[in-house]
Amino acid sequence: MILGFIKSQLRQISQGGLPVFFQKLLKLFKQLLVGIPSILIALPFVLFVRILRPLTLIRFGRLYSDRIGHYVANTEIYLCERDLGIQNAYTRDFFYNKNIVCNKQLEKMYARILNVYPFVKYLYQANRIIAGGEKHVITLPSDRDIYGQVRKTESHLFFTDEEEYIGKQYLKSKGINDGDKFICMHVRDNAYLDKMYPGLSKNAWKYHDYRNSCIDDYLETAEEMTKRSYYIFRMGSVVEKEFKTNNSMIIDYAYNGDRTDFLDIYLFANCHIALSAGGGPCSVPLAFRRPLGVINYIPLEYCLVGFGINDISIPKKIWLQKENRFMTFREIIKMGAGKFLTTYQYQELGIEPVNNTPEEIVDLAIEIDERLKGNWMTTKE
Repeated sequence: MILGFIKSQLRQISQGGLPVFFQKLLKLFKQLLVGIPSILIALPFVLFVRILRPLTLIRFGRLYSDRIGHYVANTEIYLCERDLGIQNAYTRDFFYNKNIVCNKQLEKMYARILNVYPFVKYLYQANRIIAGGEKHVITLPSDRDIYGQVRKTESHLFFTDEEEYIGKQYLKSKGINDGDKFICMHVRDNAYLDKMYPGLSKNAWKYHDYRNSCIDDYLETAEEMTKRSYYIFRMGSVVEKEFKTNNSMIIDYAYNGDRTDFLDIYLFANCHIALSAGGGPCSVPLAFRRPLGVINYIPLEYCLVGFGINDISIPKKIWLQKENRFMTFREIIKMGAGKFLTTYQYQELGIEPVNNTPEEIVDLAIEIDERLKGNWMTTKE
């Protein structure tokens, strides 16, 4: 984990140059000025926690609040583990958020079900300074539900009555009444990261480019699903381009000025189907147990698991440039490309991720709809 963090910092500095280096240096000095006195104050409390261990085990942990995918998925799977007895149900667990909180509505909702306080950061750090504190550290599980725990448990996040009222009023303002169906569609691009980390060069995120998709490829799907009586919300906190259409049932929520942190969560939590191009927001419908279709998923071996019975995904294809053909799954895995996490790894081996076609995306959306209606027939082919 530490080595990965160091590599990430060095990569960002090499791509962003001296401005990024000095920005990170200034941030480090500020953290030291505030952090060291706070940690020293926290040390006696940590020692007291150690003394209490025979009576009650108190643990400290950090929520990955800066990226919505990890904020939701890692935390939800931790809560599933608590329900299933994998996490010790008799500990008293305390958390803190990272310096950046990607969604304030999620911050409110986690405060309802978890002990989340800013001062826990210094208790967490002080505990790591004193040897023997491993039992007092909460290690959040992976964001991949590799044991299918989401299917075995109920959703943990909930809305207040007031929030439910606000959410329903918004839907009514768009002509969506009780009983009407809507789809949340999210297509990943670099716009969000560029806004959240303005001090970094735009080249800082090029290593992630292989995960991006083009919103234009999803228009045919949106039009098709409106024929099936679905409204469409194009989701996203920050997006690169408009989703252009004259269809009044297709709402470019990410672009039209409607978006709020609250509605980001409310819409995903109440949609009838969520379609995602593999970005972090697809964890929100997963946490609320909404039917999910993942398009352009990559890398192949890190596919989401633990889906509901009607959830499906299709991966990006991999083009082998020297032979002018697509690779088989077996070839992708044997080459190691099934685990590649940077654009440069694909480039070095002369292979190229290729997005799913508009026709393939339509087919996936129709299949989920037919599965939900109980009409889907799986053929031998």
